[in-house]
Amino acid sequence: MAAPHVAGVLAMMRAVNPSLSPAAIDGLIAAGALTDDVGAFGRDNLFGYGRINALKAVQSTGSTPAVLPTLQMSPTLLDFGSVLTQLTVTATRVNGSTDTPTIPTSSALNPQAVVLRPPVGGNPVNGPFSYTVTVDRSLLAPGETVIRVDFRTQRGNSYSFDVVVAPRPVFATAQRGVGPLYVLAINADDPTVRTIAGVTVQSGTPTYAYTLNGVNVPRVVVVAGTDLDNDGFICGAAEPCGTFPTLGSPTVLNLVASRAGINFSLASGSTNVASSSAEPTVQRGFPRSGTSGTDPLRK
Repeated sequence: MAAPHVAGVLAMMRAVNPSLSPAAIDGLIAAGALTDDVGAFGRDNLFGYGRINALKAVQSTGSTPAVLPTLQMSPTLLDFGSVLTQLTVTATRVNGSTDTPTIPTSSALNPQAVVLRPPVGGNPVNGPFSYTVTVDRSLLAPGETVIRVDFRTQRGNSYSFDVVVAPRPVFATAQRGVGPLYVLAINADDPTVRTIAGVTVQSGTPTYAYTLNGVNVPRVVVVAGTDLDNDGFICGAAEPCGTFPTLGSPTVLNLVASRAGINFSLASGSTNVASSSAEPTVQRGFPRSGTSGTDPLRK
């Protein structure tokens, strides 16, 4: 992980001082201008020149950014998958600014395809400024899969984020299903990734209907997949898999009553899917029955 961190710091240095040469950077490294010394004083074979310090490195360039950022967008990419229609984006003031976002624009060919709305009653005067992002896929042009949304601010700055609306690659199911599909409720508060309820469903089409009974905990993650190798775990290598709302971005459902409309798509298999906010590591997928991560099959 050291290499991408250092590469990112060097990119920031070049951003504030494009004239920096490789030789100049080498000199700054040797002088300890980019790092905090670790281990024996000076360069050593275990820690090199030390631990990279992003602020120190940028300051060593002798330049400062012409314009400091005034807002920070979070997230910078909203993935709607093939089911979601609403997500939230937030702009937060940074660097002590008093800047405010103005009306956003999007690159969608139809301006109504991606719409942003502030919360009822508006945003706080000093932020953070949150917006509900709504996608209407019926208004998107054919092949229009990524839309850039741009915020202009009162100070004339520009900040953007991307809206991804294309469904994830779906396992080949032209006119039929993928065979038996296991739909599971995973306890979101159990680090052993325990399956607490499940149902097996069949379908001759790419659409499966399911009902999960016996869910006796309030916080769950819903996952579905096949077990092509019959090892007792779904979502293994090359096995169709999905989590609600999208694969790789599961949402913990807080259950206080029966829920409907928990719809999501299957994608190609993954053996390391996070199943709760704690993101436990799943070695072979999700257990079809109520076994936990201590099961010998998971070794």
